[in-house]
Formats: sequence, structure tokens, C-alpha cells
Amino acid sequence: MTKLNYTLLLFFLMLSITAFSQVKPSEIYGSWVITNITFKDGAALPDENPLKYTFVKYTFDEANKMYSSTKAESRGTLTYYQVKKDQLIINNASGVIVSNFLISKRGADTLNILRKGPKGFADPDAMIYTFVREDLVQQAQSKVASNNFTIAGRDTVYNQSSFLYAKFNLPAGFESYAMEEMKDKAGEQGTALFRMSFIVDKNGVADSVKVIKGIWQAYDDMYLKAFKKVKGKWKPAMLNGKPVAVRMFVEARYVSSAMIQPSIVYSSQGDVFFNNGKFDVAVQYYDAALKNYPENESNMYKRAICKLRLNDTAGGLIDLKAVKDMKGSLQVDELIAQYSK
Repeated sequence: MTKLNYTLLLFFLMLSITAFSQVKPSEIYGSWVITNITFKDGAALPDENPLKYTFVKYTFDEANKMYSSTKAESRGTLTYYQVKKDQLIINNASGVIVSNFLISKRGADTLNILRKGPKGFADPDAMIYTFVREDLVQQAQSKVASNNFTIAGRDTVYNQSSFLYAKFNLPAGFESYAMEEMKDKAGEQGTALFRMSFIVDKNGVADSVKVIKGIWQAYDDMYLKAFKKVKGKWKPAMLNGKPVAVRMFVEARYVSSAMIQPSIVYSSQGDVFFNNGKFDVAVQYYDAALKNYPENESNMYKRAICKLRLNDTAGGLIDLKAVKDMKGSLQVDELIAQYSK
């Protein structure tokens, strides 16, 4: 092979490698759900890392806008993104880079991104996030347990889950809409949790509203008024390609500084001992944090793990079931089943 031919061969080889690693933004448009997170070497995350059981959805649109959410029915928080070769760069509205990932694998329906460890992408503690397109996740999980639906009249009403839910027609989601509607109208009266359920029928009409836990009358009335204004602005849940009725749950939290500040202090101290495996000490701090702010999902989960590591299985399961009842971002059914054997 002549020197010229060898040089041309090297050039085309490098060109093909570059072309392979170049990711087009259009390849990641749409909504993606994390289905697995491992360390770079394939090792599973420990239960001590709540991310292992957290529902996360990323949505990328054509205007370089990215939305991240821990709730399936909501588009979530807005940031911005760029795709440069094989890197996914996340920045805020001011253009400041807040995170960047390496796109390590991609297909029509799957996406793997590598999150830096403390020492960069080569760090063994770097994490691989495996994403699958949201609609495929919903189809794959279409089997519904018998305890996840009820019969109301002639209709079967399914309970909302991460794969079965009605969609609100405004992008930010119903909870964000309701909070914006009520801003500065209902006043503030301390700390409380508001929780409500309603049914969205096969035609996308919301009704059968029920306040499960109210705050104060003025607030409850305002929330219900906001709900009634948009009761027809829903898309029904889909199961096996057909519209079905689904019972949805929404909540709003009001936390006073008098309650949240001590809770933050206690949970921060607890995290230090938790991350160092000193669960007997950490559990005491989480007890104190939850006494101030009982609805904190993260602290309840970590206290559950502490109890499980201290062989208090019954106590750990009580806390895990409390996490499940919060209907937040943590999906702990698998963990509950594991320790219920």
C-alpha cells in the first residue's frame, strides 16, 4: 500500500468514526422514561440510593427545550439542551451548563446516557441511565393487577400509575395549572397537605371529584373551582390501544419555614451518617426530621432503609408503605415485595 493510499484509508476511517459518534438532536426528540440505572461496570445501585426506585422522565423538543419530571402525567421542569457530537449538554435559561452526559448508545426506541462520576466519565462510579420511549414503557406494562381497578356502575375505573394516566391538555400539567390559578388568592394558613382524587372517563371528561385531605375551606374551594374550569381539558388514559376511565390523584403541599428549616437540618445530619453506613445514628435524625415534616418522601424512604439495615423489617415495611401511599416519585413496590417474603 502506498503512503498516499494509507493516508486516505486513515482519513476515511476517522471520518466514519466521527460520523458514527455524531448524534443528531432529532434522534432524541420525544419523551423517555428511565427503566434502569447501573454503575459503569454494570453493577446495580444499592437500595441506599433512592434514584434506584425513582420514576424519571425526560422530554426533548425541537426548540432545544428539555423537561424533566418525576411524575408520569406531568411534563415537568424546563431546562435547555444541546447535542454536540456524542454529548448531551444541559443548561439553564441563562446558558450556564448545569450538567452534561455522554450518549453511549442509542436506538430507535432506547437511549443510554453516561453520567459523570467524581473523576469524570471514566470513573467506576459513573452511572449509565437506560431510557425507553414513554409510549413503549406504557405498552410493556399494560397488564393491570386485579387490585388496581374498581367497578363503578357499568364502567371499570383503573387507578392512576406511572404507565396508566389521563393527560391534561396544558403542557405544564394539572397541578402546575391549579397552583398558578390560585396564586395569591387563597392566602396562607400554616403548613398542610392537600390531596384530591377524581375520575377522567373514556371521553376525557373529569368528574367524581373527592377531597381526600383538605387544608382550609377557602383553599379547598379555590382548588375545586380551578378543577371545574378545565374538567373537559383531558385526554383519556389508554390501555391496550383503547380509552379507559382512570382515577387520578393530585396534591399540593404548603410547608412553613418554621417546619421546614429544622427538618432540613436534621435530614442533612442524617444523610452524613446514612452515606457512611451508620444507620443506627442516621435513623434518629430522620425520626426528628419526620416529626417536623411527616410528608417528606425522601426522609421516609431513608428511614425505611435504616430500619431494614438494622433488621427492623416490620418497621421498614411500615415506612415503605407510607412512601407508597404518598404517591410521589419513588416506586417501592418491588422493595416491599422483597422484604415481605
